[in-house]
Amino acid sequence: ADLRRPKEILAHPEITGLLDLDRPVALLLVAVLHFVEDADDPRAAVAELRESLAPGSLIVLTHASYEGIPLPKEE
Repeated sequence: ADLRRPKEILAHPEITGLLDLDRPVALLLVAVLHFVEDADDPRAAVAELRESLAPGSLIVLTHASYEGIPLPKEE
């Protein structure tokens, strides 16, 4: 699925046929957000997915970072 298109994800027949989003589910966004450019507004995409979840649902989200890792010096 294309995380930049959350409406399409939520409306896809495989999703609607498998998951009942009126009941709590777990949404796993593991090792995916760092592939979405800032210009594609990943925050809005995640917010839209989050807002579609029933109360009691869980979101697991990871994101790669260079924080604390020294970067090689440019030559």
